[in-house]
Amino acid sequence: VERPAASELPPRDAGEPHRYQNWTLVPGA
Repeated sequence: VERPAASELPPRDAGEPHRYQNWTLVPGA
């Protein structure tokens, strides 16, 4: 499964946490 790079992840406060439930969140990213 391809995941977007950390630089392509939306801000944590994007208000749509469900958007990155399928992504691997990197602490501090």
